[in-house]
Amino acid sequence: MIAQREILKINGQVIFERLTIEPPFKHKAIFPNEACLLFLSNGSLELESINGIHNMQSGENLLLKCGIYFAEILQQTDQTPATVIAIHLPKDLLKKLIQQDNQLSIKSALAPSNLAPVTSSQVLAAFIQSLAVYFESPELANAAILTCKIRELVLLLVQTNYAVSINDLIDQLFSPQLASFKETIEAHIFSRVSINDLAYLTGMSLSSFKRQFEKIYQDSPAQYIQSRKIREACNLLQRSSLSIQEIAYRTGFQDPSHFTKVFRKWTGHSPMEFRNNRPDPEPNRPAFGQN
Repeated sequence: MIAQREILKINGQVIFERLTIEPPFKHKAIFPNEACLLFLSNGSLELESINGIHNMQSGENLLLKCGIYFAEILQQTDQTPATVIAIHLPKDLLKKLIQQDNQLSIKSALAPSNLAPVTSSQVLAAFIQSLAVYFESPELANAAILTCKIRELVLLLVQTNYAVSINDLIDQLFSPQLASFKETIEAHIFSRVSINDLAYLTGMSLSSFKRQFEKIYQDSPAQYIQSRKIREACNLLQRSSLSIQEIAYRTGFQDPSHFTKVFRKWTGHSPMEFRNNRPDPEPNRPAFGQN
């Protein structure tokens, strides 16, 4: 859950957020006409989008283009709350900045940078740190100052290899995210997104999604996806030294006990029995090895 949320606005619109999050946490974020820069101060964060899964670790940043995202922070032993900084970049605000600023309106405002990715991350981390004073003393954060900070960020993004020009940056952030139906399914087959989430990611209603899925895969979404997860789990049990818990999470199950229950339903054996004996699935079990 979100334990604490601090916000800074420009003309009534939330632009900067500092969130303290206590795991476990899952949140759906829809950015129809804005981009967003995320910075994770501590912990780990898993983001799912139409293009697949992004895993963030403490100290990392990620620039999200407009679209639909599912963010999840998993509960770990002795895990402290995570702190996430989110900087929203609405398209209308960025275009207004370009119109008002001659330097930003130049197509190649800055020469491409030779900064290495590590240096780029350090530069953006320093920028994030510069926002702390405004979260701590929000009375200082008037619209003029916050607008200057957005301008600074945009210039940094161009210098840190996100794009070669301001216009190119905007084109990248707001171009449509396109993926075929099957590409979206395959990108999330071992994730923890629900059937409803997958429908959102494909831009369909739940009923339309199920009809399209069954037309392509000749099976229901729940049955097919679960079978793929169990098949992958069997491969990992036979070919890797990963623990049962690691395999459960890697194949998209919420916890090891649920994984064990589903695995037994499909194979007739517990994961540990399967690893030790490597039996064939019982004849009366679902044919999880078939597509």
